[in-house]
Amino acid sequence: MKTNGFLSKIEEFQKVSHELANQNLIAFHHNPFDKQIIELKQLEQKLLEEKFYLVVIGLFKRGKSSLVNALVKKEVVPYSVVPLTSIVTLLEYGESNYAKIFFKDNHVEQCDIDSIYKYVTETENPLNIKNVEYVHIFIDSDFLRKVTLVDTPGIGSTYDNNTETTYGFVERIDAALFILSADLPISKTEVEFLIKLKSTVPKIIFVINKIDLIKKEELDKIISFNKSVLKNILGEDSILILPVSAKLAIDEANGNLFNSESGFDSLLNQIEMMLNNDKHDVILASAKNQFNTLLSKTETLLNIQMKALLTPLDKLNEDYSEFLKSLQIMRKDKGDFEILINGKIKQLQDYVTNQLYDFAKKLYSEFCHDIDQNTSDLMDNIKSGGIDAVYTKYFRKIEQSYEPLKLKLEKDVVERFHNILIEYSNGSNRFLNELVKNFSNASLFEFKDLVETFDLKIITVFYFLFDKGYNPFYLSNRFFRKFALQVLRKKIIKGIKESFKRNIDMSTGRINYDINYKIQESFRKFSFEFNNKMDDTLITLEKIITDTIRKKEQAEDSISPQVEYLSERLEKLSLIRNGK
Repeated sequence: MKTNGFLSKIEEFQKVSHELANQNLIAFHHNPFDKQIIELKQLEQKLLEEKFYLVVIGLFKRGKSSLVNALVKKEVVPYSVVPLTSIVTLLEYGESNYAKIFFKDNHVEQCDIDSIYKYVTETENPLNIKNVEYVHIFIDSDFLRKVTLVDTPGIGSTYDNNTETTYGFVERIDAALFILSADLPISKTEVEFLIKLKSTVPKIIFVINKIDLIKKEELDKIISFNKSVLKNILGEDSILILPVSAKLAIDEANGNLFNSESGFDSLLNQIEMMLNNDKHDVILASAKNQFNTLLSKTETLLNIQMKALLTPLDKLNEDYSEFLKSLQIMRKDKGDFEILINGKIKQLQDYVTNQLYDFAKKLYSEFCHDIDQNTSDLMDNIKSGGIDAVYTKYFRKIEQSYEPLKLKLEKDVVERFHNILIEYSNGSNRFLNELVKNFSNASLFEFKDLVETFDLKIITVFYFLFDKGYNPFYLSNRFFRKFALQVLRKKIIKGIKESFKRNIDMSTGRINYDINYKIQESFRKFSFEFNNKMDDTLITLEKIITDTIRKKEQAEDSISPQVEYLSERLEKLSLIRNGK
């Protein structure tokens, strides 16, 4: 791996970080460079040892922990019918089997493998009251000689911290095993997480677990459905989903080999191929991404410090006074503005609803017309094949009829939603810029960047579930059917039409709920993240102003050396970034 030049850049960045950690810089409640030094050291170690993080990711109850146990051929990771705690578990090769428990207060404890459950299960460590940071398990496993395996908390579980922990680990991932389940189609939560994952992780292997629970024809159907969804998300024509059974693999592992029944031989071959072909490039690319993120954060923090120090004391006092007066007014005005934006979200949802139900009325009218014009053929079809054949034909037409509208709505909603986010962003920027005046250029966060990177995917993920409803006994029996078609013709046609109307309404309702729920949740998440960023910016700006005023009042002469120091560090970081 060509890492010598990059390792030199990490070493130089570490030196600068150590220098900054020892400086009394303003506006920090906690020194951010202490953690950065640790992260850079870990990054350097990963490159030197060529550690490859293969992370197992999936929704709660997809069988992730069972799959991890099957890969290492030992039941070491606890699994439960209830969610585990929000703790990442790393599995690494070791000559003996043991675990290290890393706590948030930086102390470490060692324990036997059998005692891990005391730290990662909700029963023994509810809501992580023991403050465990992560668990590092060492196992004598051939599989772990090449990779460090990571088991993450289940996304979408009852506990929000589980999802947040998994999201937070994404930046460190080299490759991911994305676990789906054979007994459920891919869900909205999985789609949302995959959208985030694909922009960060260079390699994703899709695995569908629990194939022992369903028949082959059902498995083929759900794999086909999942592939169609993944194609829309990834924009790729060919999607590989590996069917496996961790349960069968664990049974096989007792014999120390896997066979084709569990699917694990194919999974291991796929992982092996990835490691042989891409390991070095993936590790280096992942490390550079993490390095550049740390570098950018440092440059931003130093720029904020320097701009504050260069502002005259009279102007700082004036700005701070205006800041306090304007803050209360801004929060009220912004609240009124948010009510307006929420109204526009409601208008977008109403647009979707109206489009769908207008289409449903038109579709039902067309179906009724088709039945009225082809009544004789309809009766002949029922006579020869029963009413099920008629339902199959028309239900397929319903599904096909909705597809163009569904695609149109997905495109329209993404565009309209994006415009609402831009308006929200621009409005909030106006409030903030008016509030902080000359400090607006020193913002920790560019709001427009969030809008541009917020990737809304309105992808309807559900099966069309049809209810035959009208299916009287006299149409199921061939003998009665012939007589019924002669004397109950109008009643049969009426019953079929009512059944079609009910199924069209149900399909419309499902699509409407799916898209509108996505709009509401996406905006909720966007506004939550957006407002958190805005609040953080305001807190930091206030701290900058007050700390800078205090320093200037103590000794105006001391400002110049600090500005010079910060300028030199920024120049040094620029040289590191450009490889000079």
